[in-house]
Amino acid sequence: MEKKYSKRRRSQRILAVLFGAVILALSWVFLQNSLHIYEQSRGRTKQYLIDITYQLHEHIETQIQNSLEMLRLIRNGALEIEPEERERYLADLADFSSFNSLHLVNDFDQAEAWLRQHYGGQYVLDRDLLQQGQAQLIAIPGKSMVVYFTADHADQDTSVIIGEKGNELLKELLSNNSFDGQALTLTITRQGTVITSQIEQNFFDEIAASYAGTEYAEVPQLFEKMRADLRTGQSGTLSFPSRSGESLLLSYEPLSFSDWCVFTVIPASVLNAGIEDLTMQNLVLTLVTILLLVSVGGFLVILQRKHTRRLTDIAFMDEITGGWNELRFRLEAEQILKSSDAAWSIVSVDIADFTFLNNIYGAQAGDAVLRHVFAQIRNMLQPGEIAARSSADIFYILLQTQDRDAITRRLSGLKRNAEAFTGLDNGSYRFELRAGVYLIHDCSRNLAWMEESANLARKYRDGQECSFYREEKMQEQKLERELISDMPSSLRSGAFEVYLQPKVRLSDGCISGAEALIRWNHPEKGMLSPGIFIPILEKAKMISRLDHFMFEQVCLLLQRWQQESRETCVISVNLSRQNLSIPDLLQQYRAVCERYGVAPSSIELELTESIFMENTAWMQKFVQEMHQLGFRCSLDDFGAGYSSLGLLKDLDIDVIKLDRSFFAGNVPDGGKGRLIVSSILELAQQLHIHTVAEGIEQTEQVSALRRMGCDVVQGFVFFRPMPVADFEQQAYNGGKLRCLPCTAAEEPNNSKEPPSHE
Repeated sequence: MEKKYSKRRRSQRILAVLFGAVILALSWVFLQNSLHIYEQSRGRTKQYLIDITYQLHEHIETQIQNSLEMLRLIRNGALEIEPEERERYLADLADFSSFNSLHLVNDFDQAEAWLRQHYGGQYVLDRDLLQQGQAQLIAIPGKSMVVYFTADHADQDTSVIIGEKGNELLKELLSNNSFDGQALTLTITRQGTVITSQIEQNFFDEIAASYAGTEYAEVPQLFEKMRADLRTGQSGTLSFPSRSGESLLLSYEPLSFSDWCVFTVIPASVLNAGIEDLTMQNLVLTLVTILLLVSVGGFLVILQRKHTRRLTDIAFMDEITGGWNELRFRLEAEQILKSSDAAWSIVSVDIADFTFLNNIYGAQAGDAVLRHVFAQIRNMLQPGEIAARSSADIFYILLQTQDRDAITRRLSGLKRNAEAFTGLDNGSYRFELRAGVYLIHDCSRNLAWMEESANLARKYRDGQECSFYREEKMQEQKLERELISDMPSSLRSGAFEVYLQPKVRLSDGCISGAEALIRWNHPEKGMLSPGIFIPILEKAKMISRLDHFMFEQVCLLLQRWQQESRETCVISVNLSRQNLSIPDLLQQYRAVCERYGVAPSSIELELTESIFMENTAWMQKFVQEMHQLGFRCSLDDFGAGYSSLGLLKDLDIDVIKLDRSFFAGNVPDGGKGRLIVSSILELAQQLHIHTVAEGIEQTEQVSALRRMGCDVVQGFVFFRPMPVADFEQQAYNGGKLRCLPCTAAEEPNNSKEPPSHE
């Protein structure tokens, strides 16, 4: 019996050992599997941190590259103009290019001297870098400023352009790190200087000082690898403890410009949230039962997936709409376009006057509108199509079609459903949805370029609900850039030509004056109409230089006529709106007159009615100063606005030019048109204001205006705008201005001359 019991105990021991061995083996296998999952999770989250750092690196690279391209364009433009004009040219383009200030120096020595003068001797210019045609960026932490230096190795000129720019945009880019504020992102130099700091601060010195005297005093030694990598332009990662013992993870990525580096540091617990606890739970549960271990293992996998999904949501989800953000949209769209042979289109959608809506109804109401619009966009999507909110009120949609009619119908339905929102003033306020479409013909093109093309189509809708991208709009932008770049050299080379259009006095048929007009005889594009280049130069804030050029050319012409003993006449010159911001403009013009020996009274400064109506009180003083300096004042386009009679009351104007709209077609010979023109002319006579009718093309118009008491006529009926040489042939007879009978007027001509320079 005892033997049987002993045998049973022996068998039980063997079974227990075997069972224990099985449990230990299975526990070991499960432990290894759990550790493997843990390491994989850490690896993925670590790679995600590296990816986020690289994305910030790319955004900063792009912003700096755009700024440098603009600097090189401005440098080349500045080298094309006279040295005395460069300071004004750079000042005009500083705001346009988002720089605080721009400076052009002749060589590297002057660049170094400028740097020492403005920011001290602690900053050094890298001549070798600039001689290679590359750029150098120097951060000035104490002044929140970044100074750009760049030259061009492709030409013989050693000039260096310097641009000062605040680092606010850099700070904004660094704040978008997708970790809900739990990560720290900085940009430093390879020596450790913190670029976005308000004070002079060295990252490596701060690390050494921070850990000195703590139990982690060896931590600064860990950063030697980072120092070495930065010196050789290498990226990398680094794990180290905080002063409180918390594990931190750092990823760094050097920039290609100067010696900058961007890095992100984040607590490892944020990246590995929940993984260590779950692993420990698995170790405990393996001692209880294999089933629980398997369950916990499965639970771990599920939570790991949820954790990864949560990190993905943080990086790729739009917090307002709950849908994708632009980064996720671009990644998915690029993948779709690479793997699909279907026809695709990108749509850009925004809300008209959304800023006004936000200001009036508040941010919460604005967010509700954004969520409603995105919900309607999502409802219209077909399988395989995607959409996301980019920023503010801009949405992007990838549609699997290029059928214009189908796209228009779908977007019209979207517009109708979205604008039916009743959450603002119980539906009394209705917003407008706008859309632009780019049909994707080349899937290899940059997605950002496609989005911008759709944006361009949306901005140039021409009143349509849905507008498709047109290549000519891009050509217009290209033309703008070319004309802005060519303008300084064209001024020097004489490509801008002065044209004159004679004015005829109706009382005796004599030529009594002329209007100076501008034409651009471009060396490559031929004769350009003012209607093409004037708006472009106004937009680029370069029109003042052209106005000054015109004024000086007119003074030079009047001087020559005086020297040739010709009879002179009053020449009217247009004064653009941008000139009014120049404090001593009229004194400058008076100085030009004195330099050429021309009486200011022989020049009439023309301003449009719209300029006068902007600030009547200020314009009263301006006109008064104009008269004190001897100039005549002309009110152009009279009658085009709504306050013309008020201007006659408030301003001491010498001449009014009746707007050509009064004479489009036949001269008003009866009814309201005649009464209006006749009343204006009669009122002007009583106020002792000279009158000019412009745009006159028919002899019948001349006869009617003479009967109504108009003083002067300007138009094709007598003369077209002409070069100065033709004017001297046609307007003069033996040194005297010609007088011609009104019956000698030309026959009406239907060809249209471009509008004058305004």
